[in-house]
Amino acid sequence: MLSFAAFRTLRIGRDGFTFAEAAARAEIDPDVALTLWRGAGFADPRPFERRFGPDDVEMFRLFGLLATFVPQEQVLQLMRTMGEAVGRVAEAEVALLRSNIEAPLAERRQYVEVARTYQAVANAILPRISGAIDSMHRHHLQAIGRRYSEVGAPTS
Repeated sequence: MLSFAAFRTLRIGRDGFTFAEAAARAEIDPDVALTLWRGAGFADPRPFERRFGPDDVEMFRLFGLLATFVPQEQVLQLMRTMGEAVGRVAEAEVALLRSNIEAPLAERRQYVEVARTYQAVANAILPRISGAIDSMHRHHLQAIGRRYSEVGAPTS
């Protein structure tokens, strides 16, 4: 019963780009962008969908830039790792909401309240998850940097 209407607020909207437009704006080969997209665990986007925005363009630019420093296959491996990790976070978010919000309200047949609560969560909580992930990522990088610098460990 998950309220997909609430999660539509996470979409880019009518002003978004198609996948091809996002790749072009990022100045990355569309086939490379598609390989990266698939590597992140996503199905091929439909050519007419305008669900990509400036953040997606920046993501493709990032991986294009990274490929100037390391081989493309290693960039793809990083994309796979990131896609799997973020996918697991998304699954955990949805499971948390379904078990703690949707299930109790649906049991009482309060379906309108399920939709309202999902809308509130989609507006107030989910956008902040990105910032939390960014913060944790930075702390992990710092911890790893300290660990390597303290023991003089080799780089690989």
